[in-house]
Amino acid sequence: CCLKESDFWKGWKLLLGEEKETLEILKQLKLNNNIWLLSNTNPKHIQDEIEINYLFPKIVHGAIYSFEVGHRKPGEEIYKIALKTARVEAPEKSLFIDDLYENVQAARSLGMNAIHFQSIEKLKVELDSLVF
Repeated sequence: CCLKESDFWKGWKLLLGEEKETLEILKQLKLNNNIWLLSNTNPKHIQDEIEINYLFPKIVHGAIYSFEVGHRKPGEEIYKIALKTARVEAPEKSLFIDDLYENVQAARSLGMNAIHFQSIEKLKVELDSLVF
C-alpha cells in the first residue's frame, strides 16, 4: 500500500547488478556464433537501465523481449519465436543459457542445447564440453 513508483524502479534496477566475466565469455562466443538475448523484462527497464548502463545489448546480434512478443519464459512459444527470429535451422543447433532451471528445462524440452548458469567456472567447463 505504501510503495512509491520511484522506489519500485530503484529496486528493479538492483536485479541485474554489475556486468561480470560473462561479458568476456559472450565476446568470445560471438566470434563464431550468432548471439541473441531472450529476456522476460519490461520496456522501462530496457530503456532506462539496460541500454544505458550495460554493454551486453550492444554485443549481441539481437534481442527478443517478452513484452514485445507477448510471451514469457518458460512458455514454449517464446523459445519458438527466438529460434525463428535468430534463423536457427533446428533447435539442436542452438544453445540457451539461463540462471533459472525451469527456463533451461523448457528450452531442452524443445530440443535446444541448454546450460543452467550457476557460476562462471561451471559455465566455462560446460561450454568447453559442448560440440554441436
